[in-house]
Amino acid sequence: MKTVIITLFALMCSIAPLRSQTYSFQATTAPYANLTNPISLNNGEVWVFPDYTIPIGFNFWYFHEYIDTLYFFEESAAMLSTSNVEGGFHKLIFPFGAMLIDRGYGTSQSLSPLSYELSGELGNRILKIEWQNVGFGFEYDAINTLNDYVNFQLWLYETSGNIEMRFGPSKIMHPEFAYIDVSGPSVALIPQYNFEEDTVSSASQWLQGNPGNPVMVQTDEFTFLEGSIPPNTVFQFNKLTVGSIKNPLNAAIVYPN
Repeated sequence: MKTVIITLFALMCSIAPLRSQTYSFQATTAPYANLTNPISLNNGEVWVFPDYTIPIGFNFWYFHEYIDTLYFFEESAAMLSTSNVEGGFHKLIFPFGAMLIDRGYGTSQSLSPLSYELSGELGNRILKIEWQNVGFGFEYDAINTLNDYVNFQLWLYETSGNIEMRFGPSKIMHPEFAYIDVSGPSVALIPQYNFEEDTVSSASQWLQGNPGNPVMVQTDEFTFLEGSIPPNTVFQFNKLTVGSIKNPLNAAIVYPN
């Protein structure tokens, strides 16, 4: 009986994370390139709290439902939602969680274009969203400059359902202003955010640790990287399929009486 109980417990431990673990993760590198045919979101407008709508261009499977549009969440430049409904519950994507701002702030000309591009053939398309030369709001608040900047993109793959964050050139001389009171940016996939309670699901998938080679953790605690993300880093969130979650069942350990 003891052997049976331990076996069942091992099976449950191996199955439970897989039911909620929708993506696997790996960090890699690739040369960063700006979008070649971008469609502007801000159209030269200087933005502080962007409120733009991004058509995905295809149905994209994200945490157990198809979506076709992304929205800047709560006018934050660093968070995207699958819904534009005020309050309630939201599925979110954090490609670079920090207080970002147009480096043209205080002028009439944007220096930080927000744009997107749909590339590839029907059935094999990629939505690419780009944050180019974006600055940090708290740097401006603290020392009245916008010298630090980052470049990054979010890619959604039609065929595989995979998600990538790609990071380009950056200069962050004042991390204390870029990441106020935390160690680095937050990068996460959030299956459910409760607006009224300001909480996230325990199935939320966050990156933590070395910003060049982080690990993914599943938690309802807000989690941050330990420093700035190096240029040419790529974070790949690969959608798990039924086949990819069968093998762990064979790894259950049975202990003798």
